[in-house]
Amino acid sequence: MTSSVGKGARLFGHPMHPVLTDFPIALWSTSLLADVAGVWRGEVVYREFAFWSIALGLIVAVPAIVAGLIDYAAIPQGHPAAKGATWHMWIMLGAASVFSCSLVAHIGRFDLSSFAIWLGIAFSAVGLILLMVGGWLGGEMVFRYGIGSRDDSGMKGL
Repeated sequence: MTSSVGKGARLFGHPMHPVLTDFPIALWSTSLLADVAGVWRGEVVYREFAFWSIALGLIVAVPAIVAGLIDYAAIPQGHPAAKGATWHMWIMLGAASVFSCSLVAHIGRFDLSSFAIWLGIAFSAVGLILLMVGGWLGGEMVFRYGIGSRDDSGMKGL
């Protein structure tokens, strides 16, 4: 293994950011499914499940964001991946912000005629779309440019 630029946040030699993103993505995706099930079934338990999925997703997103920022700072200036990494960062921060709005919309009484239910679903749907786009860009960082690979010194494009 060559020592190189762009190592970022690691634990026992493994990049931390990709692993830390799994839980927020799973929780936020599940929240939208729970919301849809809640509207379909008309049961409050699904809305509560969605609320807690979003809340837990936001909590566990904090370490993922911190690790991502450390990785972002480790990308050399002028590297071909820098522009995509910037887009990835802003889109994913946007997703977290949209899910924060969804969490606020989930506070309150469950009533199928409530505007807040549909607003929460809309925020979660937009957040999920942002997660997919941002996740794709994150994959580009790894698979196209080698960001976070064991040997970053051979990053493609350098």
